[in-house]
Amino acid sequence: MVESSVLGYFAASALYLILSILLVTSWRGRLQGALLVCATLTSVLWAAGNGYSLGVELVYRYQLIALEATKNIFLCLFLLRLLDISTTADTTDSSKPLPKDTLQRLKPAVIAIGFITILCSLYPDLGVLVTNITKTDPRVLTMMALNIIGLLLIEQLYRNTRPEQRWAIRYLCFGLGALFAYDFMMFAKAALFGTLDDQLWNARGLVNVAVIPMITISIARNPKWSGDLFVSRKVIFHSTALVGAGIYLLLMATTGYYIREYGGNWGEIGQIAFITASILLLVVLLSSGQIRAAVKVFFNKHFFSYKYEYREEWIKLNRYLTSIDSQVNEPIVDRCIHALADIVGSQSGHLWQLNENGEINYTASWPPLFENETVTTPDDPSLVNFLNKTQWVVEAPEYLETPEMYAGLNLDSWRTCFPKMWLVVPLLHQEKLYGFIVLNTPPIPRSINWEDHDLLKTVGIQLANHLALLNTSEQLASSRQFEAYNRLSAFVVHDLKNLVAQLSLVVSNAEKHKTNPEFIDDAMDTLSHAVDKMSRLLTQLKKGDIERKPDRLVALKAVFDDVTVQQSAMKPTLITELTDPNLSLHTDHDKLAAILGHLIQNAQEATKDDGMVKITARQNGDCVQIKVIDTGTGMDQSFIRNRLFKPFDTTKGNAGMGIGVFEAQQFVESHGGTITVDSTVGEGSQFTLSLPVQSQQQTS
Repeated sequence: MVESSVLGYFAASALYLILSILLVTSWRGRLQGALLVCATLTSVLWAAGNGYSLGVELVYRYQLIALEATKNIFLCLFLLRLLDISTTADTTDSSKPLPKDTLQRLKPAVIAIGFITILCSLYPDLGVLVTNITKTDPRVLTMMALNIIGLLLIEQLYRNTRPEQRWAIRYLCFGLGALFAYDFMMFAKAALFGTLDDQLWNARGLVNVAVIPMITISIARNPKWSGDLFVSRKVIFHSTALVGAGIYLLLMATTGYYIREYGGNWGEIGQIAFITASILLLVVLLSSGQIRAAVKVFFNKHFFSYKYEYREEWIKLNRYLTSIDSQVNEPIVDRCIHALADIVGSQSGHLWQLNENGEINYTASWPPLFENETVTTPDDPSLVNFLNKTQWVVEAPEYLETPEMYAGLNLDSWRTCFPKMWLVVPLLHQEKLYGFIVLNTPPIPRSINWEDHDLLKTVGIQLANHLALLNTSEQLASSRQFEAYNRLSAFVVHDLKNLVAQLSLVVSNAEKHKTNPEFIDDAMDTLSHAVDKMSRLLTQLKKGDIERKPDRLVALKAVFDDVTVQQSAMKPTLITELTDPNLSLHTDHDKLAAILGHLIQNAQEATKDDGMVKITARQNGDCVQIKVIDTGTGMDQSFIRNRLFKPFDTTKGNAGMGIGVFEAQQFVESHGGTITVDSTVGEGSQFTLSLPVQSQQQTS
């Protein structure tokens, strides 16, 4: 029995030493890690000392009690540190009986009790003096007190830990709880009978051997205690397989021995048959792919538990993005933000996408913006450049604490526009930046580690692919609508041919019937102009494309005059305002007149006859700003964002085709300009076309 006890203590010392080495090599300077290392190193000396003392029959050496008290001090301080972290992270559970301040007052008590134990162990005369006074060995009483405090702290740690996080500390509580309970029972029995139980004392080495793997599992699940304690999965799997095979063969050999001893005449044959069958069964089990897979899954689940269940996260993400029943009224772009935010507990976010020129365009927000709410995009390319270069997930708090990690990044303007900015997740499509999502700080702050980064980046790639597929589908739908529009144009071309033929006939016969030369000349000019204009339209419709003339310097006064005549038949009457009669820019006269005519016609149709429709032009720096202003029905922000510039989306029913504003946008952007819309429901709208001024001096 003594030999097995000695082996048990030395085995425990060796395991504690291995654990200490792993903890020291992975320590990151955290206090709880230092306390844990001290506890394991002291346990190495304590277990080795007990093994040696049993081997040389010095069972109750005073120094061993001192080492044991030191070990318990470090373990209690370690548990108090974990409780401090736990109660700081979650103070909402009103059922916890002991508040944080009460628990932390146990620190001096633990140190004082442990100090008394060490003194009485190192100075036997002092222990004898106290024993004569109390009639009980003070070491026994103080060790019982430390064990009671240890059990109390373990119970509080388990209760103060959130239910979803208890898997990380479960084995620690079971293991240390077993040690404290065993020692309490041993010292309580010593207090009752006046002497330590030899059997209980000798078995403690084996008890520690059983507990050390449980403590190791909890350390691996809690890298913040010390560091990332890494144990190779292959080492665990193969070592366990070898140990299990050895134990199995030992049991089979023992069974075979009893078969031979008590099997009579058939004993030896039975032993050979039994051992052969056992070896064959072991080979079958070790070669079974299903069993090996089941064992690997078991170790992955119980020894290497990750923060996320990736399979469940992936299935949930794809179901959410593709499900018709989930959030029926939520647009796909909003759903992408929502799906990413749910992973890290954020409650809101914004999405930007890059256009073909590499410029970012605001796309959507979740939750959706209010009717008149807008989002301002900072004019700072450093964020896009940084994401293009690194493809990192950017943490705003980490950027503030360690800006040197984000060299070349400046988030000042972004944080001004978005004070709650927390994470910036890149959306990568074909290894290129497709856009990014800005997530706001969640209601309950949480830390982000490498596992969160990997999951967010992976989900970002999936969302980018989803959005790219969505945009491609919309472009394909628009192309099909344009094909339908071109087919429709064939019928229009037929009607225009007849009209051109009739007008040509009028022009050719007018010479024969003119009576008033002045009138006829004007009529001829008008008809010739109409024939020329419709012929150009006919050519454009035949080609299926709007042929653009070379840009020339066009006087805006002439364009305004043409538009005024063109829209003179509609009400309210158009008001023109030109601050500089000589104002001009390089463009296509006819095309600009047509674009402005579309916008003015829309304004007149949306405005009552007694309302106001006005067109103005003025130069602002290097741009000419043309504004179309009305006091009509106006538009809400949702319509402007989602429908106004979308082709073939009209509110006029069969009376409109929904391409006027879209065509205006294409025309302005082809000149390198911009078109903006300000509108209020019930008050009116203002379209602003900003076109750059060029230096060419050719006049039309």
